[in-house]
Amino acid sequence: MLRKTQFGALIGAVVLIASACSGGATTAPTTQPSSATSAVPSAGTSAAASPSAAALSGALTIWEAYGASGTAEKDAFDKIVAAVKTANPGLTVTVTDVPFNN
Repeated sequence: MLRKTQFGALIGAVVLIASACSGGATTAPTTQPSSATSAVPSAGTSAAASPSAAALSGALTIWEAYGASGTAEKDAFDKIVAAVKTANPGLTVTVTDVPFNN
């Protein structure tokens, strides 16, 4: 019985490895994206600046603990939240600072 289990596990592992190494999918794009319609924003731009990005609306609550880690991380986080709020006027963002010990 143990031998059958070991053989089954071996076959399963071989099938898993073979399927992971198969060439079923391609990573090549079907069309060449232009720099203006790139899905990934370049450094210094926001995703909301993309012409295909839809504005967000509703309410979002973020629990964060950046206040305990130092001012550089907290300042960067605050700038990101401000940029999201500016780009999405219909979105209400509530940031709650939760210390690590809580």
